[in-house]
Amino acid sequence: MILTNYDCMRGNEEECMVHSDIATLKKVIVHLPDEGIEWVTPTNKDFLLYDDIVYLPAMIEEHKVLQNVLKAFVGKENVLDIEDMLVEVLRDTNRRLEMIQAVEALENLDKDTVQVLQDLDYTVLAQALIRGYKMDSKPIITPLPNLIFTRDIGAMVNDHLLICHATKSPRKRENLITWMVLRYHPLFSDFRENDRYLDVSGDLQNLVSNLQKGTYSVEGGDINILNENHLIIACSERTNLAALHLLRDIAFEKNVVGKFTIIDIPKEEYCMHIDTIFSQVAEKDFVIFDKLLMDPEQVSITQYLKGQQDPVTFENVEELLLAEYPDARFIHCGNGQAPHDEREQWTMACNTVALKPGVAITYGRNTRTLEAFEEKGYKTVFARDLLAAIESGVLDPETIENTIIRIPAGELSRGGGGPHCLTFPIHRV
Repeated sequence: MILTNYDCMRGNEEECMVHSDIATLKKVIVHLPDEGIEWVTPTNKDFLLYDDIVYLPAMIEEHKVLQNVLKAFVGKENVLDIEDMLVEVLRDTNRRLEMIQAVEALENLDKDTVQVLQDLDYTVLAQALIRGYKMDSKPIITPLPNLIFTRDIGAMVNDHLLICHATKSPRKRENLITWMVLRYHPLFSDFRENDRYLDVSGDLQNLVSNLQKGTYSVEGGDINILNENHLIIACSERTNLAALHLLRDIAFEKNVVGKFTIIDIPKEEYCMHIDTIFSQVAEKDFVIFDKLLMDPEQVSITQYLKGQQDPVTFENVEELLLAEYPDARFIHCGNGQAPHDEREQWTMACNTVALKPGVAITYGRNTRTLEAFEEKGYKTVFARDLLAAIESGVLDPETIENTIIRIPAGELSRGGGGPHCLTFPIHRV
């Protein structure tokens, strides 16, 4: 499907804005798993950042359940696929040339490969850049099997778009696609005309250079919009301090936020992003892997305030959140019980995405963490049961409260991400 009708256009700025990670979701970018994931093999899975070889048909069905839940709450027209958006951008001949030249520079493509790409129809070119492309069974360009994790390619922070920079080679082309979509898609025309970007590169040429050199790295899984004045970003395996200090300065200069907190976490695969160990479910409720986040020997926290020279430090995440929300509550991964805490952290129990305050999507396999939610007064419900009740008219999404929605994830969880990773919200109210 090619998307051509958008209600988030110039002159209607309020339609593209995110003041909080838990505000009511209205519009979101996703990507349905595609055949490029079948390029992942036992010998390249680690390089391609996969925990295992996944069964694509089952992964697609699981992702469709996620999308159906999203559509039930925000409407079908407001669940956008990044591939469809790229197709729209590449309709323009100049944009196609710009995109191919950027990929050529980033990946050192030979002239024959460049010519093949130039000869492709714009729809096929968009698919090739994402799913990979072969001629006579010979790979011409490799796929992007991690693009299903759209959280990592960008973030809406209040009324600005943050363009991310991947640190791992298999994901770097994703950022060229993101840059093109966020700069040239009609959905974001007002952002382009008014320069409402948090972009440490500034232009596509500098982005290519920075991706090649690894100067800056920042991924959306490390970004948490706690509230409209407070941005939290982790320094992690995938996000470096150089990018964070530059983003802090840009955010303060543009008056995007007044409070910028950096949480330095271990540079380990199991906690590659902060959303693998922490996410917000309601204004006062946070699901966390406390074995790490409550340990001052494993994390350090520095908070910068606009206009104030000296930063503030915190011992652990609990102290940080209680300073903002004195009645904050913590839902412990695995219900705080070993070995379930470590097992369920690995399968993304802390990686939830809020549909509105107190209503969130999680992986249904993390049963001990779900018990912890229930002990805090939440209902837990299987996604298919919820969808059936909504379709039959028994339930209205508008009236659903204090509910954790369980989606199947036998294959999705083996890709190394959770519901938070699989969604890029661009409008919350």
